[in-house]
Amino acid sequence: MKILYYGGQKSGKSKLAEEKAIELTYDKKPYYIATYDNSYNDQEMQERLYTHQYQREDKFITIEEPFDLPSVINNKGTYLIDCISMWILNTLYIEIEELFVCLMM
Repeated sequence: MKILYYGGQKSGKSKLAEEKAIELTYDKKPYYIATYDNSYNDQEMQERLYTHQYQREDKFITIEEPFDLPSVINNKGTYLIDCISMWILNTLYIEIEELFVCLMM
């Protein structure tokens, strides 16, 4: 089963997704894959990150992976990916950066 929550920034998507992931896993902890790349040094995002971490407490097994989602998903268990758009941005940024380096050679 795959479920997608989408909406505007700060619209409650994460909270809904977290509740559903916990509901679907019964007696096991779901995996929470955080895709935010800490190298951005964005103060507002850092504050949101800390808020999310505090709200999750120990209800999830947290994996921080901003780039290589396939490497951390093994199809066993329930996974909450927060957030797909951030992961796409991270992936595109790396590709653009690599392209720029190649063009400068």
